[in-house]
Amino acid sequence: MTSVKILDKTVRLLSVFSAAQPEWSLTELSAAVSMPKSTAHRILRVLRHHDYLSQDADTGRFRLGFAALDLGFRAQAGRDVRRAAVPVLQRLAATSGETVLIIVPSEPRTEAICIERAETRAGLQLILEIGRHVPLYAGASSKVLLAYMAEAEIERVIARGLERVGPRTITNPAALRRDLAAIRRRGYAWSVEETNEGVAGVAVPLVDRNGTIAAGLSIVGPRTRFTPQRVPALLAMIGEGAAEIARQSGLMTVPAAAAVGNGRVRTKRGRGTS
Repeated sequence: MTSVKILDKTVRLLSVFSAAQPEWSLTELSAAVSMPKSTAHRILRVLRHHDYLSQDADTGRFRLGFAALDLGFRAQAGRDVRRAAVPVLQRLAATSGETVLIIVPSEPRTEAICIERAETRAGLQLILEIGRHVPLYAGASSKVLLAYMAEAEIERVIARGLERVGPRTITNPAALRRDLAAIRRRGYAWSVEETNEGVAGVAVPLVDRNGTIAAGLSIVGPRTRFTPQRVPALLAMIGEGAAEIARQSGLMTVPAAAAVGNGRVRTKRGRGTS
């Protein structure tokens, strides 16, 4: 059996579970998807091992596990973030006169993706198209995601190579690690010409209910307008915008110098703050 066929059978089994019938026996599952019980049993065993399914010790019936529920929460959060972000991005773009972006990690978490943006005539046009994948190591919008990932994920990104994508892209691994540590201390990212000549940006992170980095909110524009005197005002704008998105989507903002362990933001209560 090819890996594609196995994956197809796995998806078919998972798709059977619903609110109307959350629990299934092996016999019911194999009949529902017209699959031999032996094949279904092997797949169910793997899904149970990875916590995508749980099995009642008394009845032997299966139901969705915590890993599947967490995946659903993440998918819902993605929709909620985009829905909550649109009016905030539009208002920030109008107020700042710059382009405003929401960036999220790709799956697997090796790149960043723009899921929504707002711009004005005065702002830079087409800096980053919606749906475009970009490196995690270059630019404030991306690095604010990478900074809050697990160390193993950061090292995996570095191991893939730090190719120059702009005049000031950080291509030295040690320098990048120092920069990411500085982002965590400050609670925001600020970059100049790391992705495009003449472009600067500032960004703040948003984490999910587990403290895992979920999105970044950023303002980008011509470097001549991102002066040290103006950046604090821009950071205040996106800080307020991030707080509003967090309230509407269930995500959380991240305070400066928040403790980060194994890719999760922790406060004294073990969670991010809103």
